[in-house]
Amino acid sequence: MSNNLFETSGKSSRVEKIVCEIIRGIHHGSYAPGQRLVEAALTSELNTSRGPLREALRLLSAAGLVELIPNRGAVIRKMSREEIIHRFQLVDVMGAVAFRDYQPSSVEKTRLVSLIDETANDKDSILQSVMNFYSQLARSNNNAALAEMLARLNICHFSRHVLQVLKLDPREFWDDFRAAGHALLDGNRDDALAKHSAWINKVIASAF
Repeated sequence: MSNNLFETSGKSSRVEKIVCEIIRGIHHGSYAPGQRLVEAALTSELNTSRGPLREALRLLSAAGLVELIPNRGAVIRKMSREEIIHRFQLVDVMGAVAFRDYQPSSVEKTRLVSLIDETANDKDSILQSVMNFYSQLARSNNNAALAEMLARLNICHFSRHVLQVLKLDPREFWDDFRAAGHALLDGNRDDALAKHSAWINKVIASAF
């Protein structure tokens, strides 16, 4: 989730802390997609009152991470296979925009290289590294709107859920993604664009 969620809302640090704790729980699988968030349990677990918790849940709902269902309360968002495929199709389009706009002389190059050279032993973090790369690439292009749209796909936050639904081992496409990233950073834009679409098509194909 982008920091401007708090910058634009002006919410207190207490609300921000609750949001970050719930996001961390989603990342690590403590809160599973489809799971109901019981206010009484959360207030005890997060050592907070109902007011800040409800405000945090409203922010998470606005960000597409939580659904607020009448007479049921807050539920962690759950995505269908079709919805996940559609989101990867958007990564294909938006990622290509970021690739086309990138200038190899960018001061962010070192940071971008570190994202694609991270060790891939922890398969659950691979999608997070991938999406962080695209978002950072958009920011290095001074395209904050694109970075925000990429973040709102929530593939990064729901990486475990995405991999489970698609029954996909991300190590199957990690090398392809890294090849696309390195081609771009080396200035081979056309080759990078082709490799960028290739790894996403491999992910989509795995869903069928």
